[in-house]
Amino acid sequence: MSRYLTRSCLFRLGIPAVALLVASCVDVSDTTGPGESSGSAVYDSDLERDRTHDASDLEELVRGNHELALNLYHTLTEEEEGNYLISPLCIRMAFGMVYGGARGETEEQIAEVLRFILTQDDLHAAFNALDLALQERNLPPGVVWGEEQGPVELCIANSLWGRIGYPFIDQYLDLLALNYGCGVRAVDFLNAWEEARETINLWVEDQTQERIKDLLPTGSVDSSTVAVLTNALYLKAP
Repeated sequence: MSRYLTRSCLFRLGIPAVALLVASCVDVSDTTGPGESSGSAVYDSDLERDRTHDASDLEELVRGNHELALNLYHTLTEEEEGNYLISPLCIRMAFGMVYGGARGETEEQIAEVLRFILTQDDLHAAFNALDLALQERNLPPGVVWGEEQGPVELCIANSLWGRIGYPFIDQYLDLLALNYGCGVRAVDFLNAWEEARETINLWVEDQTQERIKDLLPTGSVDSSTVAVLTNALYLKAP
């Protein structure tokens, strides 16, 4: 069995960038939300994930994945030599969740860098279809795959962590539920940032079968942190 594991990519959003994002996806007049806690709560929607598999825009989505992969490769090789293992799909899918709540200049910049050509609605539907298709390729132990026997395990684990106290509007939470099967995980960055950091690290460790531990080092989050976007990829296959 060969094991391939990418180091998960962490994008810590600075306060100015998050301010633009939050302004577009948070209804500040609505102060309801999870109770104050140093643990993790979830802002989520009552809607179930859309499993209709609308794959009409997959070709355009995959073309964007290829363009980002080439751009990343050229950028990385300009900085240092060596071998690289990157997943443009995972990076784009993670930022797709942020993109759904972005408007104005933030939306334009994300689209330009991440090669988002499709409209907002079409893009999220395409990500949903591709993610579900990849999940269906997982094979349980004992199923013959190629010339070897063994499981195929693929886990794309993206998560958006927001500070407790930011009430996200229903439209944004519906988008996450329908297309990404998730909500916004709320942690107390303001009063218990160390506990929040440990909560995020344990989640990533669990999603990657304990291969990635302590993703966020001490001091990486503090009381000024508003949001953290984590992206982890786990693949085990013959």
